[in-house]
Formats: sequence, C-alpha cells, structure tokens
Amino acid sequence: ARIGGDEFVVVTGNASVSKALELAESIGRRFSGLTQSDRRFAGVQLSYGRADYLPGDDAIDSALRRADVALYAAKKARNRPAADLESAVAGV
Repeated sequence: ARIGGDEFVVVTGNASVSKALELAESIGRRFSGLTQSDRRFAGVQLSYGRADYLPGDDAIDSALRRADVALYAAKKARNRPAADLESAVAGV
C-alpha cells in the first residue's frame, strides 16, 4: 500500500526477519532490472525499513513509526548490511 509520496508498505504477516529481508532483496532485484531497462528510473535507489507489530502496540501506527525510523536509518546509511541496520534501530 502506498503511504507517502514515494513510500510504500508491505505487510508480511508472521514472516521472520530473514524472510522479510529476502522479500525486500527480491523487490530490489526486480527494481534493479527495471532501472537497467528504463532510463526514467536511472539513479533511483531503494531503501527498506522493517518493524514488527509488537504485543502492546495499540495500533498499526506504532509499527509503521518504527519502520519509518528504520527506513530513514537505511537512507542515511546507504550500503550498510541489513544486520547493522537492525542493530542501529533496535529499541526504537
């Protein structure tokens, strides 16, 4: 679902962290193919933020807020391994 000008959310249900990252990498590979075949997308990069819906969250907004923090950490970090990004936003 689109949640901002250029931000989208994918709900993965009970997917593990590794499955969620696998999905993100798959989306990235497909997008990379698109950027190579269509000049309109040249230079566009993808960043990912993920978060769990935790017990005690009163609304999905809590998880989306944590995912947004993770997304902006990813945008700032560029090319850092996902595990590093996970620890960078731990406790948010």
